[in-house]
Amino acid sequence: IVVNQDMENMILDGLYTGDPNPQRSWDGIKGFNGVFDGQGHKISGLYNKVFFSEVNKGDTLTIKNLGIVNSAFKNAPVFVKQNNGVLNITHSYSTAISNGFVGTNSGEVYISDSYNTGVIRSGASMIGTNYKKAIIDNVYNSGSVQNGAGIISSNLGTAIISNSYNTGSISVKSYRETSTGGLVGDSDGNTTIINCFNTASISGY
Repeated sequence: IVVNQDMENMILDGLYTGDPNPQRSWDGIKGFNGVFDGQGHKISGLYNKVFFSEVNKGDTLTIKNLGIVNSAFKNAPVFVKQNNGVLNITHSYSTAISNGFVGTNSGEVYISDSYNTGVIRSGASMIGTNYKKAIIDNVYNSGSVQNGAGIISSNLGTAIISNSYNTGSISVKSYRETSTGGLVGDSDGNTTIINCFNTASISGY
């Protein structure tokens, strides 16, 4: 599925070039409760907003077998902006410029057998902020992270990361950003890391 043609030619170093708004803006799917199975297909040319806006409390969303490529999300994650229910992401990937897979988790998130290779403008490749429960297994990130961490930017709940790694360079470029890390940036919650590693350079403000 192609939403905008030649999106990759409109992107340079994480910035949009040419006409300020020539693309069809994706509005984000709302109120979806069920399974979204990409069946191995990929979606290209998404611009601006997240693929799914929100998972409501009491709902369960499963995203599987899906790739997002040649896309750019402006100050937004790729798959879900806000999770208040149960979110499963498996066998999926992104090459997009984004704020990672999931913006904020206030429910339960399970991410497995997935990866990111696109530039992360802020947050982390998998989850920006976790307030409740996050289980991450067999994922990796190789995209550079401009403000944040490799896998989870901030954990304020319970997070388990296993069999995962980061190879994308990580940096914090603003004095307002106070923490960074190869796998987790900030943890005021309960974080467990099993059989994981980071090989990338890390630099702070």
